[in-house]
Amino acid sequence: MPNATIPNRREAAKLAHHEPDIQDPVLNAEPKKKQKKRRRSFCLFWCRTTDRILVEERRPQEARHSEKNDEGEVVTETYVEPKSFGLFGGGAQKSETPLQTIRRELQEEVGFRFKHFDYSVTVPGTRTTIFVKILEEEFKPNLSFESRGFRWVHDFLDV
Repeated sequence: MPNATIPNRREAAKLAHHEPDIQDPVLNAEPKKKQKKRRRSFCLFWCRTTDRILVEERRPQEARHSEKNDEGEVVTETYVEPKSFGLFGGGAQKSETPLQTIRRELQEEVGFRFKHFDYSVTVPGTRTTIFVKILEEEFKPNLSFESRGFRWVHDFLDV
């Protein structure tokens, strides 16, 4: 087995910038610029007396996927995402803080204004903040058009 040599930084830079041997548009394409993802805020409602959390049943969403076929034509598939459950919340508008975002989203989706939250955590490596609201009683949200329904559950395995 021949000895492999590890190139120093200068040699590695030369190797990395050589002309491509294969004329493949996928392999030799410029890397896509990373788009900055929007901040997102969600709320976990937990009822202390029943030990249950509130989850939102989302409306089925139509999704599209496009790709090129062997002839180079763009083919678009349309499908409906299956029923899903999650936490109430959503994406930030320009210059909104996570707290402003969750207050607006809960007003829109649940129909209530909440001034204070018991905890908040930003998920490491993301732009997502989860707020926790501890309640003494379960409540019935006034759902917006975005939601199909809601459930109070012991954990996500109950949905």
